[in-house]
Amino acid sequence: RPVEVLTKSMELIKNDWKNKQDYVYACEQLKSVRQDLTVQGIRDSFTVQVYETHARIALEKGDREEFNQCQTQLKALYAEKLPGSILEFTAYRLLYYILTRN
Repeated sequence: RPVEVLTKSMELIKNDWKNKQDYVYACEQLKSVRQDLTVQGIRDSFTVQVYETHARIALEKGDREEFNQCQTQLKALYAEKLPGSILEFTAYRLLYYILTRN
């Protein structure tokens, strides 16, 4: 799907999440958008927005595995100097490390 379609999809996913809080559906849809971005090699501010949105929703629902996948990609995207909520997600990463340490 082209970026314009993915952008509209993201708006629909976010609105659906606000109204229905259906995590399984939102997670599947967000993964689909992420896959499209990966297949097309798109790494820009929209990509960051998608991963940040998915990470926040996963965190809200306590899905550590999905959160960690998003967090890993966000770390790489931020390293490429793409704009985003870097301080917010650095704090989440630190808390995640503390929570999951052995």
